[in-house]
Amino acid sequence: MILRGEMRSCWEITLETLRSELNDKLFNTWIKPIEFQNLTETKIELKVPNKFYKDWLNDHYKDLILKAVQKNTTCPTLDIEFVYPQTATNLGTIPTASIGPSDISNLRPSLDLMPIQRHIIPQTEEARFREKFRFDTFVVGPSNQFAFAAAKAVTDHPGTVYNPLFIYGGSGLGKTHLLNAISNIMATNGSKARVLYRTSEKFTNEWINSIHKGKTEEFRARYRDNSDILLLDDIQFLAGKEQTQVEFFHTFNTLYSARKQIVITSDKYPKEIPLLDERLKSRLEWGLVCDVQVPELETRVAILRKKAELDKIELPDDVSFFIASNLRSNVRLLEGAMTKLTAFSSMTGQPINLELARDLFKSFALENKPVNVDRIQDIVASFFNIKPQDLKSPNRQKVFAFPRQIAMFLSRKLTKSSFPEIGMKFGGKDHSTIIHAVKKIDKMIGEDPSLKVTVESIEKTLLLRD
Repeated sequence: MILRGEMRSCWEITLETLRSELNDKLFNTWIKPIEFQNLTETKIELKVPNKFYKDWLNDHYKDLILKAVQKNTTCPTLDIEFVYPQTATNLGTIPTASIGPSDISNLRPSLDLMPIQRHIIPQTEEARFREKFRFDTFVVGPSNQFAFAAAKAVTDHPGTVYNPLFIYGGSGLGKTHLLNAISNIMATNGSKARVLYRTSEKFTNEWINSIHKGKTEEFRARYRDNSDILLLDDIQFLAGKEQTQVEFFHTFNTLYSARKQIVITSDKYPKEIPLLDERLKSRLEWGLVCDVQVPELETRVAILRKKAELDKIELPDDVSFFIASNLRSNVRLLEGAMTKLTAFSSMTGQPINLELARDLFKSFALENKPVNVDRIQDIVASFFNIKPQDLKSPNRQKVFAFPRQIAMFLSRKLTKSSFPEIGMKFGGKDHSTIIHAVKKIDKMIGEDPSLKVTVESIEKTLLLRD
């Protein structure tokens, strides 16, 4: 029987195994926060920050971790269990990015030693939000559930976890919705915290006006002294505006030192924002950085149904599927299409059905592309929330290997490409690999009804025509 001390050493080796099998982003987000906790006769207990981590790891990474553990121990029958602290917040913390000594001396010691002091004073300024942008109207799917959970967490414990919270992703994917949802819930749950929501453009204009009118101290007081939660949208707008960046840098430091919550959105990861001060980029990574991605088909359908429900509209399933299958880039386009369909139906008196949708959105035909291996890879990658390049890589971890096999199966079924030709499209795989994948998925479809539905959904997306 392996000893507890030996298991601790084995876990360190296991971490290195997992590091070699995952890209840096996945490893740092999901694996690095795991700590070895205990060893029993039947299982290894691994400590994770919170319940969200536990559920996500069980659903997506347990098999991979278990395989790595068994590879590095002499007890291959051991199971693993993820546990999290059953303490006050049940949230835990996320490891922060590395920072320089001067940064630590300026800010971190005061945060480690000082208790949070939340002043109970009336709100001096109402947050700018639209009431429809609430957490209960936000449709959660694999593409955004991490950002959603983190945004909700900061409303329960502002300034204590995930601070700053940095959410990034393309236009129209829900970042502003989450900011407004935070503002909305803080304004309606009895909290006395003062919430300040600003776009970066408005922040810049206010700073310029304060200089012009000689009211810079008033500007600083508004942001640094008279707000408890700062929500800043589209920070990439500050790129190249050096003086505004300096002002926000000091505002950030002041709020952070006072343990006031900061939530920021951007279209890019902090390090990828051009013409942004390096000190500011570093600070943006101090808390939790999470992304929102293009929603997969099921989530897009759910978004349309949610909008129909809120607007009290009967939306047939085939219509929602038609729209969601053709508009893939962002949520805003989905909602715009739904608004257009509803308005046209109301004005003409025609019922909302597939015929009307097809007639109204003839331009959808422009988005339909020939079914070839490249398009299959794009659709499958989008469906499973990975990159098309991952389907062509040699990485054999399940999160990539299974979607890859489905893509190979569909490539053989829906195109005239030979096994060797398909293999070349998947990073130069041998034809025998393609044959194995096709046979495996074909067998699994016959045994697993849920997989059959998944593959059929992808296939419908590929074959849909105007």
